[in-house]
Amino acid sequence: CDDHPRYHVGESLTGATAIALKELGLGPAIEAQRYPVKHVAVFYGPDGKNDFWVGLVRRNEQGVQVPNSTWNVMRSSFDKILFDAAIERGAIWIKATALAPIVQDDAVIGLKIRTPEGATENLYSEVLIDASGCATFLANHRVTGRKVPGNSDKQIALFTQFANTVRDDGPGLHQQPGNALLYYQEKHYWAWFIPVSDELTSVGVVFRTEH
Repeated sequence: CDDHPRYHVGESLTGATAIALKELGLGPAIEAQRYPVKHVAVFYGPDGKNDFWVGLVRRNEQGVQVPNSTWNVMRSSFDKILFDAAIERGAIWIKATALAPIVQDDAVIGLKIRTPEGATENLYSEVLIDASGCATFLANHRVTGRKVPGNSDKQIALFTQFANTVRDDGPGLHQQPGNALLYYQEKHYWAWFIPVSDELTSVGVVFRTEH
């Protein structure tokens, strides 16, 4: 897999994620990064019309919905916070390439790996979690159910980061500079504007692969 930290998209966290991170005791480490705070997601229709915003909420101890917030993060530094926390709490990092699952009696009992030195080893475990994302490691090795393409499987994203973009700066929650902005053109065609630091903003466009 790619080394950590690395450049990656997926920068705009949900409100539930922020709550979970704080419960894990990672709030201070994340706040120290001074990531932009997101209060709402703002949506724009074609030609900038029909805009609306959706605020982040959580339930308080009485079960009533109250305003919430989360962060837009720089994935390289954010991933490192999570990675370092896992190591500090007992996880063992083995830098290797996953080759194939080890299967016995229709159960996955481990993983065959290749070390950076080229040696092949077997790692055995009670539980194997496939966190390969779009690589779908276990599915490609016919361990899990067959892969079924969804309606949005023919899309691709083109993205980069820009410095010194013009951001909202108003009194309302929907005008805060850290909010994520999403632009909808038509089905399968949309774009994002997500501040990830004081200086940088992630900007991407999504479209059909054939386009």
